[in-house]
Amino acid sequence: PSNKYILKHHLACAAREAPLTAQEPEYQLEGWREAVDELVREGALLESAEGDAWYAARKQPHRLVNMRTIGESYTIFERGTKNIIGTVSGGQVYSECYDGAIYLHRGRQYLIAGRDPAKAQIYAQEIDEPFYTRSKNEKDTEILEELRSRPMQGFMAKLGRLKVSSQVVGYEKVRVGDQVIVSQHKLESPVEHIETIGFWLELDACYKKDLRRHNFHYMGSIHSIEHAMKSLFPLLALSNRTDVGGICYPLHPQLRKGGIFVYDYHPGGIGLAEKGFNVLDRLLEMTLEMVSNCDCELGCPSCIHFPTCGAGNVPLDKAGCIHLLETLTGRRQLDITHLPANDMDEEPPIFADWEEEKEEEVADPNDKGPHIVVFDLETQRSAAEVGGWNKAYMMGISLAVIWDSHLDDFVTYFEKDVDKLIEHLQAADLVVGFNTLGFDYSVLRGYSKYDFRQLNNLDILREIHTQLKYRVSLDSLAQATLEVGKSADGLQALQWWKEGKVDEIEKYCRKDVEVTRNLFWYALENGYLLFDRKNEGRMRIPLEWKLEELVASEEEAEET
Repeated sequence: PSNKYILKHHLACAAREAPLTAQEPEYQLEGWREAVDELVREGALLESAEGDAWYAARKQPHRLVNMRTIGESYTIFERGTKNIIGTVSGGQVYSECYDGAIYLHRGRQYLIAGRDPAKAQIYAQEIDEPFYTRSKNEKDTEILEELRSRPMQGFMAKLGRLKVSSQVVGYEKVRVGDQVIVSQHKLESPVEHIETIGFWLELDACYKKDLRRHNFHYMGSIHSIEHAMKSLFPLLALSNRTDVGGICYPLHPQLRKGGIFVYDYHPGGIGLAEKGFNVLDRLLEMTLEMVSNCDCELGCPSCIHFPTCGAGNVPLDKAGCIHLLETLTGRRQLDITHLPANDMDEEPPIFADWEEEKEEEVADPNDKGPHIVVFDLETQRSAAEVGGWNKAYMMGISLAVIWDSHLDDFVTYFEKDVDKLIEHLQAADLVVGFNTLGFDYSVLRGYSKYDFRQLNNLDILREIHTQLKYRVSLDSLAQATLEVGKSADGLQALQWWKEGKVDEIEKYCRKDVEVTRNLFWYALENGYLLFDRKNEGRMRIPLEWKLEELVASEEEAEET
């Protein structure tokens, strides 16, 4: 339950069996409410109108839960066939399945030939080459929060939340027999970020100077310790080498000293690093024993080499690793009398924060605020009469109604006024509608070649579909949210047109615009709209709109 990412999957599945309620004891646990709020925003949970119960939005949320990894996983297919070779977690796609990588599966080599992120698929073809590939990574680790600390043998160890950023910048082709690098290749891949749990060892400058005095490589020594510690984690907890990551710094920018970091290679952490932190003294002893008992001279895969090292296992210093581990475990005392003077950089000066005094802004009495219009139109012909919804441009406008925030009134336009209608829409800072992008603008396309998608549009139906993944009618929203209903429907408006009852059409269209406007204001003020869900009552649709942000998108478009 301490992992937010896993907790969210469990909550979505639990809500499918029975609605979650605020009265449950688990509701008081740390992170529970935060996870519920995120699930609501993501559309995985629906909140009741009263805000005290949450229902699963999907019928089978368990189908989205991966038993092996957190988050999305990719399927590797043999190119040109439907044969599945294997799967890889989303976090390992760019480090193991980059273009040109050789993927090993059951002793066979497969060349990665392409990816389809939209389908979460990777394509590979079988080859037989005398070399393998090794990725080269650049990583950075930021300390977000310190959770616990413990003094060790002359150094501090801490546990906390970390933000790990990594990028695959290239790869090497290495010959299998003699390990000679055949070629090196550059890659352009996105920077990936995860927030996780990890621990770190803080090493003062005295350790660096001690290693140098004994002619050991400082970075190679701490790099070797990082590798060796990670390789022992399967002995502490059920895991494999890809579940744990690490990085070391001769001088970490936040610590202002050396640091060895070990962290869970899963978003939110899965308890491995915390387990290592709790038995850190034992872990260091095990690491020293493993490295010192290995018969190799300079290091090998049995001790300090790590198969997925993004730096290609360079630099490493086995002797320096043993020397430093003996110091960290208390087997060898650090002789500070022979160390050179402190050469650490001085702390930067601290400057007081200050703000320039700003002149008090006086509100302009003539400023009416953002120019917002709410828009709807009715047609002369139905989809059946013109040959389908894809021919909406042939339906013809009977009339259109706009509510204008600067006028605080409604304006009606008839077919002969289409040019003025378009000018009115173009003059607005924000155009609000219900299915305007899917229908109304398609009708207007029969009168103008102007691309109405260039306007700053807020299509409420599209926003709801994005959140729920299905549509909700305007009438359903109005009844559940505003406790009012539509005065008629589109078919009735078509009948009125044939009967020449234009006044009735105008009343109906104006009512729809009024309802759309009131739904817009309600969502701005409350952050949600309501709708009736079958057998479960009224539910909230989260819509976190902020007027200044909605209008700002129009200003940014004008600047570009």
